[in-house]
Amino acid sequence: MSPAERRANRSWQRRLFVWLSVLTLGWMLLLGQQGKPLKNPVACSGILAFEMPGDAQQASAIVAAWRQEGVIETARWQILLDFPFLVLYPAWFATGLGLLLGRVRSGGWRRSGRILQGSTLLMAGLDAGENYLMLGMLDGPISEAMARTVTLLAGTKFLLVALALAWWLLASVLGQADREDGFPSNPQ
Repeated sequence: MSPAERRANRSWQRRLFVWLSVLTLGWMLLLGQQGKPLKNPVACSGILAFEMPGDAQQASAIVAAWRQEGVIETARWQILLDFPFLVLYPAWFATGLGLLLGRVRSGGWRRSGRILQGSTLLMAGLDAGENYLMLGMLDGPISEAMARTVTLLAGTKFLLVALALAWWLLASVLGQADREDGFPSNPQ
């Protein structure tokens, strides 16, 4: 690929990244607003508590509290609205990591970044499985296997998100990326 083609490709990637950033942030704000009624003493963090209940007893308590408060359909909509989000945020991660990877100098950093970039597909799959099981738990009955599987899927997804964010931050701050790409780095 010629230097001019690389610049054009990076320009397209940057524009896509900006659009995905706006859409992802907007969808996060929508989910945050829509999910506010789900926060209660049993589910202090709202839908997040249901994503990681730990066991069937806690998941059942969350569903019972939501039913009692009349917000079970809000929970259902929160999960359904998460399906478009599980397309947006992995695409945002993949595009952002791809932009940064284009400027990473170290082979080890590059390899680990590529692995994390590929893990964005896994994030989406984990999130989809988690959503499917949570919809099933809303309708009941809630089995121990369902509650533990939802917790495992969500925990793995959040770990991958945290690793991708940490890599992004470290690669930027520790000077693994060139400044001309628009990502901060320390001069060498």
